[in-house]
Amino acid sequence: MFLCILSLIIFGALLYGFLKLDCNPLLAVYAHYFPNLDRLKNKTVWIVGASSGIGEELAYQLAELNCRLILTSTTESKLQEVKEKCLKRSKNNLKSDDILVLAYDISNFKENDVQFKKIIDKFNNIDVLVNNAARIYSSRVTEDDFEQARKLFDINFFANAYIAKLVLIHWLAIKSKGQILATSSVGGYFDFPFFAFYTASKRAMNAFYRDLAQQQQCNGISVQIVMPGPTHTDLTNKSITVNNRKASFGENHSAMSVERTVELMVVALANRLNESWISIQPMLLLTYISDVFSYQIHFLCRLFNVAKIVEKKIL
Repeated sequence: MFLCILSLIIFGALLYGFLKLDCNPLLAVYAHYFPNLDRLKNKTVWIVGASSGIGEELAYQLAELNCRLILTSTTESKLQEVKEKCLKRSKNNLKSDDILVLAYDISNFKENDVQFKKIIDKFNNIDVLVNNAARIYSSRVTEDDFEQARKLFDINFFANAYIAKLVLIHWLAIKSKGQILATSSVGGYFDFPFFAFYTASKRAMNAFYRDLAQQQQCNGISVQIVMPGPTHTDLTNKSITVNNRKASFGENHSAMSVERTVELMVVALANRLNESWISIQPMLLLTYISDVFSYQIHFLCRLFNVAKIVEKKIL
């Protein structure tokens, strides 16, 4: 009896501690006790998808660590604004020449070759690639625009993989032990109604980078995945329009601040953590449950017709 009570007390304490977390326990330990941010100082980092949201905030926090930056997105004016803020956040440690702005469409695959050459010509090498660019898309299957869906996959997955390959080939040629950080989503663990293409692109990312991590381990190249949950960003403004409607996903009052999300991402990057989940509760708990009981969750969603509830809210 005593052992049963003791076990319940220990389980309750662990559950209570977990419910206070906003990331997976390993990352929480590193964030609290061993952030090791000095490991990132003076690194050269290419951030793909740097004009807003997570990518923008990541640029600011890395600028504070005196990282030289390559900022990529499609909007040059916004990237220039981010660059100027980075220079201020670095407290004069960075000069204008330490930040390169490259505005182009990464889904134009061959343009990635041209732009990467510019990076190497200027900096000779990069230490870290952050593949953060993403679009979102929601629709009924009967109204899917497959050209738009292809565009989403081109940005979220194929261009992502293409850029990673470009950088890897360069690193292997010069025997550099770089890092790739890929921004995925806890949404990849859920069968969230009407977001099939978005969640499928994130699942494809997860499979690709997990495979890549195993392939490159022997070469000393670190491949990491971070999976944020609902975060206050302007992803809605970058969503693909279907029937004059933009998706709204993860941008409500209960979402995590982008500053906290990126703070944890930087810790994961500094400590080369393989995979990190970052989310407020109860989404973090639900991600763990969905990972273990995916079939059962899918069954319950169909049983209680969750799709009908979601349809009324977002479509």
